Amino acid sequence: MSTDVEIRRKEDHLHLVCRGEPSLRPILRAFQQAVSLAEEYGVHVVLIDILGLEGPSPEPVERFQFGRVIARILSRSGSAICVVFVGLPPASNPARVAESGARVRGARVEDFPTLEEARQWIQEYAAEAN
Repeated sequence: MSTDVEIRRKEDHLHLVCRGEPSLRPILRAFQQAVSLAEEYGVHVVLIDILGLEGPSPEPVERFQFGRVIARILSRSGSAICVVFVGLPPASNPARVAESGARVRGARVEDFPTLEEARQWIQEYAAEAN
């Protein structure tokens, strides 16, 4: 099984839908592409939806590194993009290790257990930005 990531354009964000095994490389490649698309489309939020991942979850160290790489991608692009993670255990760590890794590097990252909560936050964030 491999990791499949689909990028969906929404009115106020880009939605990365991840399915398959929890492999970080394909997700990071799609995220890098999404950052470029977000700048092109003028959206300021990228939602990484990991609800469709199956199998063993990456170790906390890998998650921390994942967050740091996300922050590095954002820093290199000069983007003020906010990243929103959504997922249920075991794909989303209750300790929010990836979020911590990104925040250490200065990225704006949020983490929600459900898609509904994430979308609500994105709507509020978009309303505040306008």
